[in-house]
Amino acid sequence: MLEGPKVVSNSGVNQVMASVHAGECTLHAHTEATVCLSIVGDESAGQCGSGYDPTPAVVYYPYRPGATYIVKGQGCADVLEGSNSPGTPSTVCQSIAPSRVTL
Repeated sequence: MLEGPKVVSNSGVNQVMASVHAGECTLHAHTEATVCLSIVGDESAGQCGSGYDPTPAVVYYPYRPGATYIVKGQGCADVLEGSNSPGTPSTVCQSIAPSRVTL
């Protein structure tokens, strides 16, 4: 689940923050999440943050008033598949499509 981007005060400095955390259906599975922030037209690749269950992925990026930020992410969970016991382990990932927000 994606939260943000939004402007927050981080150690007294305004920054843009976004986070991704696993949904409730993955509480008993190993999860991993990544969230990335960048600015439209900026030559920087942006910044990404990662989190592993139960900690969300969090990223902070310098706040530039009026800038349009791109946020995207991915969440993965380890699952057991198949009818055999134990099931075959695999990792299932879900991408969070990029969205743009002007702050």
